[in-house]
Amino acid sequence: MVQVPDFLKQRQADWLELEHICHIANRVTERPTAEMVCRLSELYRAACADLALAEAQQLSPEVLDYLHRLVGQAHNVLYRHPQSLPRQWLRAIFIEVPAYAIRDKMIWLAFASFWGLFLLTAFLSRQSETFAEAVVGQELLDAIEDMYSRPFSDEYPTIVAVGFYIMHNIGIALRCFALGILFVLPGLFILVFNAVTLGTVFGHMSVAAQADTFFEFVTGHGPFELTGICLAAGCGMRLGFSLLETGELTRLASLRLAARQVAPVLLVACFFFVLAAIIEGLVSPSATPVETKRWIATLSTVVLVVYFSTGFFTRPSHG
Repeated sequence: MVQVPDFLKQRQADWLELEHICHIANRVTERPTAEMVCRLSELYRAACADLALAEAQQLSPEVLDYLHRLVGQAHNVLYRHPQSLPRQWLRAIFIEVPAYAIRDKMIWLAFASFWGLFLLTAFLSRQSETFAEAVVGQELLDAIEDMYSRPFSDEYPTIVAVGFYIMHNIGIALRCFALGILFVLPGLFILVFNAVTLGTVFGHMSVAAQADTFFEFVTGHGPFELTGICLAAGCGMRLGFSLLETGELTRLASLRLAARQVAPVLLVACFFFVLAAIIEGLVSPSATPVETKRWIATLSTVVLVVYFSTGFFTRPSHG
């Protein structure tokens, strides 16, 4: 915060409040309340008076620059033209979602739980055949080995397969999301179930005779699909947690606020599932060279890392 003279220090709290309301008003995932809108007008007029006083007293350039920026920001919020809906959603998807995702504790819990258990069970399954059999059953292991015992060809990829995988993947996302709203634990349970099952299968197949064929199939679409699962589960758990920790809001108001925040994140998760389904239906089972499939997986991973990394450079939400 800038250094201001003593006779203006009592105004700093109002300046910070005005900054906070302007920031919320510029977001898609969080809207100002009616009280905030009324308060914005009042604080804007007071800030204009403070700016006039600061100019009359010839205060430091630092103070004047800060007040000019604050008044300009509040003016733009009050008198701007409404953004078009497509522009609002583009901002939400490419700016708000990464910033929200990397700071939300429930999404971090979802990613940590999934990948921690996935890697642990994959390691244990790789080390012990009896572990894999105990977790998923020998019948499932035999079926997966048989499924990947034949080489891929271009006979199999079809648009019908893409549609099937889209429905299947989004079904997983909605289950993770819907169960999370039931006070967190059911959503966490289904996430853990998927992590343990997938980790066990991956670990078992890594030492099976069909390992090359298996990893050739799953490599391309894995990054988008697994990221989508974690995001969807984290969104559902956030809704469930909003019913437990409401702050000064009612449970319904807390749930509504959380729903507005996670809606764009869930949309992005579903988009990841669609991308995964396109790769899984058209590329993964085809005779496309394995090097190409690996490049697709690498490019997908880089895109995900860059996408979420942008959130570190976006101002976090308040409240």
